[in-house]
Amino acid sequence: MSDTMARVGHLQGGRYHLNKTLGQGGFGVTYLAQDRLLERLVVIKELFPQGSVRQGDSIRTPPGMSREHFEGMMGRFVAEARALARFNSPYVVRVQDVFQENGTAFIVMDHLQGRTLMERLRTQGALTPDEAFRMARQLAEALAVIHDAGLLHRDIKPDNVFLTDTDTPVLIDFGAAREYAGGQSAEMSVVLTHGFAPIEQYANTGNFGPYTDLYALAATLLFAITAKLPPVSVARLHEDVPLPPMALTYAPGLRTAITQALAIRPADRPGSAQAFLDLLQRGRDDLGALTFAQAIHTAQQGRLLPVERQRLWAQALLAVYARREGKLPRIEHVDELQYALNCALEVLPLFHDGLELVFGSMEAAAPSLAEDLAAFMDTMRRSPDGLGEFLGAVGAAAALAPQADLPAPGQVWRAPESTASAPLPALSAKFAGFRQIDLRADAVVQVGFAGPVQVAWSLSADGDLRAVHSVSGEPLAQVAGVRAAAATASGLWLARDGLVQRHAFNGTPLGPPVNFPDRPVSAAAHGRSVAVAGRQGLILLCTLTEGEPAVQTLSLSALTRREDPPLDLAFSSDGRLLLVRDTQAVTVLRTQTMKVLRTFTLAGEAVTAVALSADGQRACTAHGRRLLVWDVPTGRELASFQAPAPVTHLFYNPNGRLLGALGGGLYLLDAQSGHAIAHHAPPGGRGTATSSNADGRSIALGSLHQFSLLQLAPTEFRAVPDLSPPPARPEPVPPAVSREVPAPPPSISTGIPAGFLSGLPSTGMPSRTAPPTPPPPRWPSPPSGLTGRSTAPGVAPYRECRLPPQPTSDVLGRTTAELTGLLSLVVLAEGPVHRQEAFRRVIAAHGLGKVGPRLAASLDRALGAAEAAGQVRLRGEFLWPPDLDTPPVRDRSALATRTLDLVCDEEVQAAGRLVEHLPVHERPHAVARVLGFARLTEMSRERIFRLLQQEHA
Repeated sequence: MSDTMARVGHLQGGRYHLNKTLGQGGFGVTYLAQDRLLERLVVIKELFPQGSVRQGDSIRTPPGMSREHFEGMMGRFVAEARALARFNSPYVVRVQDVFQENGTAFIVMDHLQGRTLMERLRTQGALTPDEAFRMARQLAEALAVIHDAGLLHRDIKPDNVFLTDTDTPVLIDFGAAREYAGGQSAEMSVVLTHGFAPIEQYANTGNFGPYTDLYALAATLLFAITAKLPPVSVARLHEDVPLPPMALTYAPGLRTAITQALAIRPADRPGSAQAFLDLLQRGRDDLGALTFAQAIHTAQQGRLLPVERQRLWAQALLAVYARREGKLPRIEHVDELQYALNCALEVLPLFHDGLELVFGSMEAAAPSLAEDLAAFMDTMRRSPDGLGEFLGAVGAAAALAPQADLPAPGQVWRAPESTASAPLPALSAKFAGFRQIDLRADAVVQVGFAGPVQVAWSLSADGDLRAVHSVSGEPLAQVAGVRAAAATASGLWLARDGLVQRHAFNGTPLGPPVNFPDRPVSAAAHGRSVAVAGRQGLILLCTLTEGEPAVQTLSLSALTRREDPPLDLAFSSDGRLLLVRDTQAVTVLRTQTMKVLRTFTLAGEAVTAVALSADGQRACTAHGRRLLVWDVPTGRELASFQAPAPVTHLFYNPNGRLLGALGGGLYLLDAQSGHAIAHHAPPGGRGTATSSNADGRSIALGSLHQFSLLQLAPTEFRAVPDLSPPPARPEPVPPAVSREVPAPPPSISTGIPAGFLSGLPSTGMPSRTAPPTPPPPRWPSPPSGLTGRSTAPGVAPYRECRLPPQPTSDVLGRTTAELTGLLSLVVLAEGPVHRQEAFRRVIAAHGLGKVGPRLAASLDRALGAAEAAGQVRLRGEFLWPPDLDTPPVRDRSALATRTLDLVCDEEVQAAGRLVEHLPVHERPHAVARVLGFARLTEMSRERIFRLLQQEHA
């Protein structure tokens, strides 16, 4: 036990036993201690000012410090500890206890396992772009919690940021924390670390505020990115000392937030942690433009051919434009490709940092990019047969979510308060009209539509169910005493106390009722199945069959180990998943096994609503105003953003691009960015329930005593402003389009230096007013025998070997030499190919569709003969050409049987090297996308992890 350790060795009557001293600062001593009551390790901080001396069980203050001053310090120490104990943030160290003993005060905190940020930087170097972005967001959220409590940390630096074993940053050491009053001058002791302290901390009086901590946070992040100590703020005031430059690979919003927060004058910095977060997120919404540019830059360093670079730039522009619009441009002819590229020039502002990265400067970018696009169009006009392959590559690239290309787990997207401030909204929608139905009943608690039929229904709090025609509003049925309801194309499922029964749309019962020993609170239906949740936690799953209905009743608490009762149910569009919401979490169940697949929750915050996308891949949970988007197969958080108001109900439209959020009024949000794009105020000012029909064109909205049917206008195609200079020659006739194109919106601030677009080719954007004239019917002919597509630099197109049809379907009647020749053709054309896939190609050429035992034995004999003759090498389950050692990485999106097991280990490892810059948990999904597979099973994911850990032979 050191001289500074409390001599008693234990505190609070022996509850805390002091094990060792962890450190000593200017205000206190930190110990590692054992909590004997709870049997766990804790950290205890003692108020022990530097210069103090122990006298028995008490302490003597240092010379010059009066006892009254020390008593005041101890009072502030205890008050600030109590304030910290109220924080509920995973990024702030948690205070468990505070007490006074031995003439001083002690704070008991969690014992964290891990290391400080400084230790991590010393051993592993600078943070990656994704690590830096995630840490900036998490620490800014921690400061938001601290500042809302009226405290300033005042000593943020790499030594005071602790990284847990899961790499979660936690702010520690609040010994210098002080209260502050916004806009008022205050007196504080001078506590600072050179390079991380703003200029106002060098004086003991001044206006301190959130911007004080934000300067230190930005300096910490700059140090973690550049590995260079930021210049002292006082030196920056008197001399023009530049900040260490940040690489362009870091997100634009991160660089902007750090630069602004490091302003010398406090008035030039973000005024709050939320303002810092807003700067952080706005630069992130580039729809993957920086990622595409980084890929081109990387490929260019590997001596990328000019024709390949030109193709990649065109692909990147169209992919980002398609992501912003939410759909691929309609291109069936080379002339329409020219038109689409003209439209795609609108997204050039998003490529600002990428253009600087690839070309070195914006001045060099203009002529080079213009030359590349012009050369690409010349190539496509000479070889129109390649249009299909190119469009396939654009579609595959655009289908990738932006955060998958530039991963940032837990990234936050902030929705603007009004649609006017939304930068470049991806969608434009509005309500075309609505029909209002007076119910003369209690508040509506549920609304919905009946599958593809034109039936809408509402359920009020007093149990009155009404069904109406969703177009005319004509009443169809009225049933009383209903607790919960759901509907499909086959009828209405109504749940009363103790029973569940299916009804026709006119209210007539269909079939016998099913007993349900609970009081229903929610119901969901899909096809011929219905799920009903009860107040006591029971869930009924009933499926109609030819005989008696199949009924299964289970307890939610037995599945989830939680006692919270279920509140909402929702099926996926294919009926394979069932979402169950309770007050604290959303549980995803497999309907066939009723086993828990995934649980989504946000620690410390209740779940107020949930929605599942039609494809079952995305789930959105509401926690008050905060919305989180989850990837259902992996359980990974994809995005987070703020809704304009606290959300009580959610729904996805069928294509997953719109998210309906009911928070007082009904808001339509862009499901990718969180931008609010439409709003409807319900009668009475407060909505109580909402839902969308199967095609997403009608929305049901319940309110007090009323039920509204809203019609959503078609999502508008936003015309592109003509940013290029006037063409020197007559404009070409625009290609035929099948939709009405509205007038161009007002000019948009591009953020590109003046004169940049003047270097682009005058591609002849078609006039918006001239009537479209169909182009001549020049359809690209499909390639014969071989098909393929390319999705990424360094990835070769997949070339499927289609054997010519054989004259006979009798495979067993063919000689071994004939079968050997067919297998050799497949292997030579494919490269490494799985044994079963090669067999399937051979029998497919004979008009057969299944490899039976006798066929497999015959083909095995032919394979043995081919291997003995040196025509094929057998490596595990894969057949290799005899002269091939390293297979090319290929996009297999054209493969009919999309199974990752059909790709050999060496190719998986090679694909892994293409994405080795990504975080470890992202690599299996990135490898699958490089190889052309959209979904990933758990078995395939484990296989990829295992292969990426092996050394490549």
